[in-house]
Amino acid sequence: EITQQQWSTAQRLPLIERSLSASPWTKAGSDLPVHIVTWEEAREFCLRLTAYTGRVHRLPTEAEWEYACRGGPVDTPFHFGPVLTDQVANFNPAPPFTQSIPPGLNRNEVVSVETYPYASHFGLYQLHGNVKEWCLDFYGPYTTEAQVNPRGPKSGQEHVLRGGGYRSPATNCRTSARYHEPANRSGLDTGFRVVIPEVVTGSE
Repeated sequence: EITQQQWSTAQRLPLIERSLSASPWTKAGSDLPVHIVTWEEAREFCLRLTAYTGRVHRLPTEAEWEYACRGGPVDTPFHFGPVLTDQVANFNPAPPFTQSIPPGLNRNEVVSVETYPYASHFGLYQLHGNVKEWCLDFYGPYTTEAQVNPRGPKSGQEHVLRGGGYRSPATNCRTSARYHEPANRSGLDTGFRVVIPEVVTGSE
């Protein structure tokens, strides 16, 4: 998840399409995630880093996000197993995911991106809870056709968010759970992470 320190660095870079808020958060901390960010602002963050570094930075597609979370052929609701507890993620524990799970701690605020050392099979952290994460795609129904590297609709009114946030119950933090919001709107637990595509040079 993009941290406040990373955001502050990008916020000082030259404007591309729109200005960036100096502090899109209610709880400050360099290692805390930004958590009041619109899709438009997340896109601007990516555009600035692309211009500054010369390498493409962008939001993940919805399919990329889910694939990265699952880390391969994982069919459990969460990348680390069948249940979610406050020992492995920051979310709203009420109601519990199953009745066999006792009520957990409701922190009701973001925590450091280094709080939980439980990575997905691809080495990514905090894909469940803490902040909902914007995806590149417009929101729409899944296609019924088989696809390679699927993409969402070419247009729409809202964009996809994945992963759930600290205000979300466990069922909304599942790998397959989907949110959607207009590009200019943000909740109190809305952040993002960035994809930097591999640079491929030459040909075989």
